[in-house]
Amino acid sequence: MTSKRSSASAKKELRTTIKKLRSELDRADQRAQRLKGKVARVEKTNTKLEARVKSLKRANKRLEKAPRPAEPTRAPVPHEPPVLTEDPPSDLPARTRAPSPTAANRTVSPDAGWTVTQLRAEARSRGLTGLSRKTKAELLAALR
Repeated sequence: MTSKRSSASAKKELRTTIKKLRSELDRADQRAQRLKGKVARVEKTNTKLEARVKSLKRANKRLEKAPRPAEPTRAPVPHEPPVLTEDPPSDLPARTRAPSPTAANRTVSPDAGWTVTQLRAEARSRGLTGLSRKTKAELLAALR
């Protein structure tokens, strides 16, 4: 009797093992299918990229063969502002910004009409540091 039970038990174990192995095989097959799909997508992308590289190489060759623009034969003339001999036309809009701080008007203290850029430039010219993140009011206070 024990031999029948042990053989039945062995058969049951074998069936269980076979079932587990088939389940693992099914999972492995599913994973293989997913990986095949990924490989196909990567190969498609690779083909597109290879075509793009070839196209860029052809364009680069055409660019290398293209004639270069001729060098200018004469030296460029530096731009000089036009000399005004008459008064400017009266229909020009009046200047709305305060004049930039120059050596001529540094005796005038900065006021609220100055822009933040002008105030920072004035601070730099005075040797002040650490004012780059200050507000306009803080800059005005530091410059007074």
